[in-house]
Amino acid sequence: MKEQIKQKGNKKNERTFIAGRMPEHFTSKNVLKYYGVSDKDIKRLYEKVLTFVKERGVHVIIKSLENAIEFKKDLPTNTKKHHETCVSDGQTVYLHNNLHEVGGLKARLYDLLHVGIGHYSQWNAFGNCPLKFSGNGAWETGQINFMGSSEKELSVAKKYEREASWIYIENLKTILSQINSFSHKKKARIIQFYTDYAVSDLKYLMTYYRTGKVRKFYDSWIAGNKRFPRVNLNFTLKSKRRNHQCIPLINSGRNK
Repeated sequence: MKEQIKQKGNKKNERTFIAGRMPEHFTSKNVLKYYGVSDKDIKRLYEKVLTFVKERGVHVIIKSLENAIEFKKDLPTNTKKHHETCVSDGQTVYLHNNLHEVGGLKARLYDLLHVGIGHYSQWNAFGNCPLKFSGNGAWETGQINFMGSSEKELSVAKKYEREASWIYIENLKTILSQINSFSHKKKARIIQFYTDYAVSDLKYLMTYYRTGKVRKFYDSWIAGNKRFPRVNLNFTLKSKRRNHQCIPLINSGRNK
């Protein structure tokens, strides 16, 4: 299939490489094909990211998160049988063990990036930190139940989630630079995919907070988003285990 190259931003060297035609409806099965990324690519990247987060002090445990109501009982999704995709105590990231329910390895990788790098950095940033959300303040923000909140309150959630995404994308660039088997175009496609994933996940989350309804994740998919602004990663991490759990992500029907 002929490759489409879309210009993004004002800089001539900033390009987004998209390998396929945009489908009428995005699904878990067709989304990677559109970005020209294979399951093999995702597996290779997942292994690299897993090594990266462990070297930073993150503990990663894969287990069943079905009916994990002890983590946050006030969520409406906990009123019936369900599963979470990811929970954390600030030091350990728990990933749901059923890949089909999670939405495949690409979705598990997103959880690991967004929580194991993005939110983990916010929660454990120590000392003089350039982040808007850091340390105990970031953790407390993650504990807020934004269901039915005002738009002003939801703007805080948006900023918190966006900053986590900016952090993980900046780190993802570093990780990709160490994978010599990926071409420059392949790396650009992966960055675009996980940029779009973050934007789509935030749209999904805001809809959930406003309506309380869990919809199919890919109904919220937005392709071709602009690159995130660069974030200053010059801060120290000091891993801290909290006394209770946080659910940064909810069961979002990502296998549809």
